[in-house]
Amino acid sequence: MIQKTFIVHGMKCQHCQSAVESALLDITGVKEAQVSLVDNSVTVDYDEGIVTLDMLREAVEGAGRFEFEA
Repeated sequence: MIQKTFIVHGMKCQHCQSAVESALLDITGVKEAQVSLVDNSVTVDYDEGIVTLDMLREAVEGAGRFEFEA
């Protein structure tokens, strides 16, 4: 299990926060996702043997008008 923090541009409200968090938690291998509107970031605990950065990016960007920066 690894923990990494990523920048997510475009989050403006609680709905955005929930959408990003839910999208990440739907990925098999993601244990936890903590979203910060203040920092425009998300900290993700995930199994690097299962989850790739592309999977995280696709989930975040598919949840709305967000840009994932690894």
